[in-house]
Amino acid sequence: MRLDGDMYESTHDALANLYDSVSERGFIVIDDYGGLKNFRKAVHDFIDQRRLRVEIRPVDQSCVWWRKR
Repeated sequence: MRLDGDMYESTHDALANLYDSVSERGFIVIDDYGGLKNFRKAVHDFIDQRRLRVEIRPVDQSCVWWRKR
């Protein structure tokens, strides 16, 4: 799954509605993570709400990824 939501609500909604459809060991790629504070907050709020253990890894200064367990 690759997200480029740019806003808190759209990012959180996309994660909430699509994350369970990502296959085990599938990849989640998040654009603009490094550049948009609200986008980053939505990602971490989702991770915290689900109590996920993820290792967020950088692609570059703005993009990150993790692998679903």
